[in-house]
Amino acid sequence: MASLQLTGVTSELAKAQQFLAQWWADNRLSDVERFPFDLALEELFINVASYGCDEAGAPCRVELALAQKATIAKSSDETPYGTVCLVIRDNGPAFNPVAREAPDLGGTIQNREIGGLGIHLTRSVMDTIDYEYKDGHNQVAVAKRISA
Repeated sequence: MASLQLTGVTSELAKAQQFLAQWWADNRLSDVERFPFDLALEELFINVASYGCDEAGAPCRVELALAQKATIAKSSDETPYGTVCLVIRDNGPAFNPVAREAPDLGGTIQNREIGGLGIHLTRSVMDTIDYEYKDGHNQVAVAKRISA
């Protein structure tokens, strides 16, 4: 598992994206299959950077972790696959994005409530999204099956 420590400010997003891109290249994974992870990383990191401050307004600390689990095909005609997991952990205020209801996508943009689309998009491109708050830390883990 590879990890990176960052400060939860929007200017650190570029470092987070570079970390993902480098890990993806080091593991020789298809660039086409990286898009959902790019999207999830951006949406989740920006949420932490935007709302993850302590009471005095200091930004939180963020840890990113990436891991891949290979799975062997069950039969010779099945394509081998693996699962990639991205974990974002921060020490900001407790916030469970998984519990957030899906936004109402009906009607015009002008009449929609602001917010919630990033979590909705992340859910739509990932196989799983899990949340845990433990020992003063939020942890969001997203995972997706990819070709091996």
